[in-house]
Amino acid sequence: MSRVHSPKSLILEGVSGSGKTTIYQNLARYAIEHSIKSEFVSEERTVLKMLDSTVLSDNVVYLLNLLDITYLDQKDLTVFDRFHFTHTIKTNAGLDDFKEVEDILLAKETIILFLRVSKKEMYDRFNKALKYKSTKWVNYMRKAGLVSTEDLVEYHFARQNYFENLLNSTRLEHSILDVADYNYIDLTYKIIDILQIEPGQLL
Repeated sequence: MSRVHSPKSLILEGVSGSGKTTIYQNLARYAIEHSIKSEFVSEERTVLKMLDSTVLSDNVVYLLNLLDITYLDQKDLTVFDRFHFTHTIKTNAGLDDFKEVEDILLAKETIILFLRVSKKEMYDRFNKALKYKSTKWVNYMRKAGLVSTEDLVEYHFARQNYFENLLNSTRLEHSILDVADYNYIDLTYKIIDILQIEPGQLL
């Protein structure tokens, strides 16, 4: 059984194509294999349920309620697939508007790990995504006016820069990991080391 030195909370952040889902799944499998008492809060719960809401107060209340539910029971590890950063964009707000949210996350020793993608790597990934991603994802991007690979890269690179600026304002501990420097297995282990989870068997 792996040991977590103290209860940890992690927010995985990054734009579409950064590998968040793969890392999220790797960490979830690691937690199961090593009997770590954990909860993994999916993007469906952190972002997608409120995707069309642009009212700041509604977004803040939703996230506060989600945190209350998530932390009802003591866990050694809590992992969120995205959290409040995305909500600042669609509500045209700043991190100060999510102070109550950050207060709770700060008390839970939350770390934000931002997965950064170079523009060249982003181009390669979106080129493949248009071919292999789900029809639902492709249609959603097209509805947003993002039809070509170039459209996707420019949009997401600008969003990535926006997120990095937010990192300069957050009170939470954070780290930027360039995904081009690691394969997904090594990147997962890098995150495990950051969280101070004792390593065990290979993924």
